[in-house]
Amino acid sequence: MKTLVELYDKEIIFNISAAAALKPENIVFICDRKIGKKRKAPLIAVLKKYCPFSEVFFYETQCEDCDCVERTLEMIEFKFGDFSLELTGGTELIAYGAGKYSASKDIDAFIYNNKSSEIIYVSGKQKGKREKALLSFKISDFILMAGGR
Repeated sequence: MKTLVELYDKEIIFNISAAAALKPENIVFICDRKIGKKRKAPLIAVLKKYCPFSEVFFYETQCEDCDCVERTLEMIEFKFGDFSLELTGGTELIAYGAGKYSASKDIDAFIYNNKSSEIIYVSGKQKGKREKALLSFKISDFILMAGGR
């Protein structure tokens, strides 16, 4: 996979699971304008550990406005081309806007189920496909996620 688009969530585990399993070239987060460097730094640190060759990007949007979310996804598609979209995490409104966009464009969208360690595709060419993605994080990873060292 070349580009993975993630819906930023305050719970870092929702942001890193699919990326750590799939190891895409580009990891693009759609996030609220209120997210600061303090929240981005731990996320980037953990991603660099599990996806050392991935580049991480943040696209800020108005998460309460589905049209704004769709315009942000259009910009991402223009810049990166084809991408897969993980719908786990984020707010209900951002997930709705992203889901609506992926369905209208037939983009591969999926959820990552932490309990079953599965990627489940809900739209796009791979709709209905399930694949195992076993992950094992260390305690030190959770300390990093929380902003510690």
